[in-house]
Formats: sequence, C-alpha cells, structure tokens
Amino acid sequence: GQVKMSAFVSKYLGSTAGVWFTRMKWTFVAGLVGDVVVLGGGSYAMHKYPPVRIVMGEIFPPLQDTYYIILHNYGGKDQVLSARDADVEAAAQMYLQTRHANEFTRQHWYGEAAAAEPEVAQQTSSNVFNKLAGVIRGR
Repeated sequence: GQVKMSAFVSKYLGSTAGVWFTRMKWTFVAGLVGDVVVLGGGSYAMHKYPPVRIVMGEIFPPLQDTYYIILHNYGGKDQVLSARDADVEAAAQMYLQTRHANEFTRQHWYGEAAAAEPEVAQQTSSNVFNKLAGVIRGR
C-alpha cells in the first residue's frame, strides 16, 4: 500500500505544481502586459495632455519631476520649456473654467452675485492656481 500511496502523492503534487507553474507563468505575462499598458499609456498621457501633468504634480510632485528629467534627457531644453509653457496655459484655462463654474453656481443656483476675483483665488487650494490668478490679474 505504501508504494501506491507515494506514487499517487507524487503524481498529484507533480500535476498541482504544473498547474501552479502554468498559472504563475500566465499571471507573470499578464502582469508584464499590464505594466507596459500602464507605463505606455501614462507616459503618452503625460506627454500629450498638460492637465494630466498638472494633476500629477499636485498629487505626487516627484512623478512630475521625473517626467521632466526624462524629457530633458531625451528632448533637451526646448522640449522641457515648451511643455512647461503648455502647463501654464492649461493651468490658466483650468483656473478660468473653475472660476466660471464658481460664478455660474453662485448666480444660477443660489442667486448670489459672482464672487470677487481675489476671493475666488483664495478658494482655489493649489499654489499653482493662486500664482496663476496673480498672473491673470496682471500682478
């Protein structure tokens, strides 16, 4: 009985290990594909959409810094500066849209007069938008 038992156990363990290994292999492949998609998609978004860069800079500044360091290494000064310019334009646009939404809400929801601009600037939490508010007001 002993021999049959060990043969059964080794066969069972062997097939289980095989299934486990196959599963791990495909999990690994799927993980790699996922990484490529996330990294590729993320870098494309960072490159093509300034608002994504701005938001990432607000959430996790080191990631934005890393993007600019890589851009500097591959694209040089001109690309970095033009991307920074695009960031400023996008942030200004976001600021103006936010201000418009604020005024719309005050007027059309609550019938209040639109807030004075400096107050609106104070309400925006981010330093970027506060600086831009100053730029837009011509300070």
